[in-house]
Amino acid sequence: MATPNAASVSTQQRHENTEPEDNRRSTHENGAERRSLISHAARASRAPATSAGFSLMELLVVLTITAVLMGLALPSFIESLRANRLASTTNLTLATLAYARNEALRAKAGSTVCPRGADGSSCGKDWNAGLLVWTDDDRDQTFDAAELRRTLEPSGDIAISAANVDRIAFDHQGRSTSTTPRSLRLQPDPCTPGQYQVRSISVGAIGQASVSKETCP
Repeated sequence: MATPNAASVSTQQRHENTEPEDNRRSTHENGAERRSLISHAARASRAPATSAGFSLMELLVVLTITAVLMGLALPSFIESLRANRLASTTNLTLATLAYARNEALRAKAGSTVCPRGADGSSCGKDWNAGLLVWTDDDRDQTFDAAELRRTLEPSGDIAISAANVDRIAFDHQGRSTSTTPRSLRLQPDPCTPGQYQVRSISVGAIGQASVSKETCP
């Protein structure tokens, strides 16, 4: 029976001795890797959580900018609202005068626009209290409750006044019964001095109304 030679035995011994050393090195490396992962996970768990919201300083800056912008825009916004209310009241007053003139033509009896009285259904003296439209159906030139055709409510911040005018009347042909123009003055409150914020509505001899702009006193 043949016996292995010395070179073969030596090679086999070196191979057997190398395998345990490789295994020990691999085991050591795996252990080191696990310790590194555990250490990294521990550091991550101890790391403070970061916030995605605003800081107090950022919030104060935003609030300051917002306040400045609102301060710049608010006066213009209020002025725009006042101008819209003035335009609306002017248009309603013009529509009321046109309605009264048309009623005079329709009824062939004449009609009148007057300040609303305290009871809301009779003529008064304060144009700022609202307007009434009535037609003289019985032709007695006297207002009766049954002759009331329309009421215009007062505007809270738009003052309506008329110098030496207690009524605006139209005859059966739609013409003004006055030989001189009858005017109503619409003024917002407040009214900026020197600004063209006042509206003057004038009714001429033929009964048609026109509007002009005037400055605040």
